[in-house]
Amino acid sequence: MSENIRCFIAIPLTQEIKEELVNIQEKLKKSDAGVKWVSPDSIHLTLKFLGDIPRIRLSSVSKMIKEVAHKKTWFEMSLSSLGAFPSIGKPRIVWIGIEDGQEELKELAEKLDLKLRSIGLPGEEREFVPHLTLGRVKKLDNRDKLVEIIHSIKAVFTEKMQVTKINLMKSQLTSTGPIYSVISTAHLPPQ
Repeated sequence: MSENIRCFIAIPLTQEIKEELVNIQEKLKKSDAGVKWVSPDSIHLTLKFLGDIPRIRLSSVSKMIKEVAHKKTWFEMSLSSLGAFPSIGKPRIVWIGIEDGQEELKELAEKLDLKLRSIGLPGEEREFVPHLTLGRVKKLDNRDKLVEIIHSIKAVFTEKMQVTKINLMKSQLTSTGPIYSVISTAHLPPQ
């Protein structure tokens, strides 16, 4: 019997972006809202959540990620403004959107989805929206204050980062939160 591994495909972030995300989270935490904040070291840009897949399929998934990555050259990515799913007025997930690189990320996500469907993994039902999850609203305490702070933060990190690789990640769920580790890395060729 094959062991299943909880996996996702993601773009890793630079240290500079992670530091800016800490600053933004600190401002948002002043709302004292019932939000479970994502550890900055765990924030990444998910291209595709795979869920539990058999360990035996990891090599074929890694190979497909490399095939997609090798056909796409490096590109720049920058962050845009804060937002929330399903809406800022009723936040369940607080996130930061992507400005530069949005089309390239959508293209990568679509190509990965097509490749993975071809080996029998489930495809995406929803349109891919590139974003970084900062926190998940667990209780509605001080929601209005949280919404007010989201609206007050105008400028988000403006420096661009080079997207040069895609990681296949393992997600191990624990009582203190998920632990992420890299299974494999696919490098995009330079321009």
